[in-house]
Amino acid sequence: LQEKLNRVKSHNDQTIIMVQHLLFPWEGTKAHADWQSRFDEAWRKLSSAHDTVPGFYLYDEPMWRLEELQKRADLTPITAESYVAFANELGQIANYIKQKTGKLTSLTEAYPAIDAGRPLVTAVDWIGFNCYRAYGNVCSAARIRDLFSWMLQNKGTQQKMMITADSYWNTAPGEAAENAVVARIELWKELVARHAGEVAAVTPFLYQNHTLEKLWGAQAMPRALQALKAWSEQLLGAKCAPQPAL
Repeated sequence: LQEKLNRVKSHNDQTIIMVQHLLFPWEGTKAHADWQSRFDEAWRKLSSAHDTVPGFYLYDEPMWRLEELQKRADLTPITAESYVAFANELGQIANYIKQKTGKLTSLTEAYPAIDAGRPLVTAVDWIGFNCYRAYGNVCSAARIRDLFSWMLQNKGTQQKMMITADSYWNTAPGEAAENAVVARIELWKELVARHAGEVAAVTPFLYQNHTLEKLWGAQAMPRALQALKAWSEQLLGAKCAPQPAL
């Protein structure tokens, strides 16, 4: 990680660090008993790169993952209290990290958890949702607008939104798939422009191809990559020179 942060710094960039697998067991939803000391030690070791890290990504799609892990283990149904307890634990971690580092915290939730009325983690600074065009009509343009409006109305008053902009497909993308992704990027641009005061960050998902996991990113969609680059330049007011993946 230190080497990657050094490379980020050499490009005069910054990066958000994901700490899910530092603080939680692999595919676990209960933090390690010593999560505080784990975080403290990692942050101490990265002392030379603190100015390169504006914040942390705590957990990916937490409420959805809690339910999915329960289904895989064939456990008894999770109670409403279990979701609240998990949200509270994530909130406790977010508050600790902010107090310890002065940096922001963030996470995104999956659309099925939002549909099911699972609690949001209101202690993080940035919050978002994931619903990809590759999933088909369940993540149509109308659905994205509805989810965006719901998040605006239900997030904490001090929270800002973090947008996960599509640059992903679940099969080798042809022209039709790339057209769909480019159109989705245009939709995100429209929503962000209309609600700029409520949006803090845009993060594309994803760039690299991971074909064994059926993930094709902007690396395989040159027009989508160009659309993201042009949007980045518009948002930042500066030319972007994409660097090789770290």
